[in-house]
Amino acid sequence: MAPLIVPLIAAHLVQRWSTRSPQRQQAYERVRSMSDAAMIPLMCLLLALMCSAYTPAVLNQAQLIPRLAGLYLTYAILAGGTAWCLSKVMSRPERISVTFSAVTRNALIIYPVVALCAQRLAHNGNPEASLMGATVLTQTLTELLIMVAMTAIFRARTKTGNAEAL
Repeated sequence: MAPLIVPLIAAHLVQRWSTRSPQRQQAYERVRSMSDAAMIPLMCLLLALMCSAYTPAVLNQAQLIPRLAGLYLTYAILAGGTAWCLSKVMSRPERISVTFSAVTRNALIIYPVVALCAQRLAHNGNPEASLMGATVLTQTLTELLIMVAMTAIFRARTKTGNAEAL
């Protein structure tokens, strides 16, 4: 739980700190702007590094990857479309947040846990343990590609003035 709770508490404290003075607000806005610009490249790098450690094990289950990727892509389309339609009463930024939340499932947190569970199951002789890594790694990479595509689509629609058409 700490990987989820600590960043949330830190963000809350920093946002409260920034409202204390105009200088703090300016500093906060500069940092926020830089982090917004760096978020996707850093997340891509982190996921690529994380996934590269498990690639050899996953390649032993390569026949699963296309089926799993299709399943995750279908989930993303259905979940994203449903979230977008059900959030029509919200503002556009809120709708985007709801849609991203519905489509993404915190792969950065899930994968290390599943990898550890797979090691334990394999140690106990469970033959399905080898499938866990391929499953979650494929989900992680598919989710990453979907998030990059969604970000590009939302940004392009905003820049062309078609924001409301989404």
